[in-house]
Amino acid sequence: MQEGIIINASETQKQDFQEIGTKTYKDRFLKKLKEKSKECGLKHIPFDYACAKFDYESEVIRIEREMGQISSNVEKQKMMKIDIGNLDKYADEKRFNLVNEYDKHGTIITDGIKTQTKEFRRFDYVCKPRGHGVTIDMPWNIWKEQQDKTNKSKEKSDDNKDTEV
Repeated sequence: MQEGIIINASETQKQDFQEIGTKTYKDRFLKKLKEKSKECGLKHIPFDYACAKFDYESEVIRIEREMGQISSNVEKQKMMKIDIGNLDKYADEKRFNLVNEYDKHGTIITDGIKTQTKEFRRFDYVCKPRGHGVTIDMPWNIWKEQQDKTNKSKEKSDDNKDTEV
């Protein structure tokens, strides 16, 4: 076996080459999807990851059917620049129904005594289009701050209504 022999490919052979190590459009989309999901998780708002992925895959199938006549992989890759739009629509509040909301408790040991504490508030949502379940865990202190802000704003609006009467 000889080593070091390099044969240059012709232009027709290069058409079907796919560069090794390059990211596919699906890889790029999934990366964007994970980033958006993480961003929503940090904001403690629901994000419909499953619907976004399903919509993308449906669009891929639709385009592949349209491109059935194209034989070259490179041509297919050029045609597969799929954009399902802004991912913010999968984090829209109107997209979800709140099914359940409850506290999750944890145990803290202080001076040898086990104490139950509230660790976070859990929100269970269901997406309206396909019924996927989405759960959000919000740290207790953040949830409490939001509740306090909401209560203060309600008190101010109630005070304004009283003065108007």
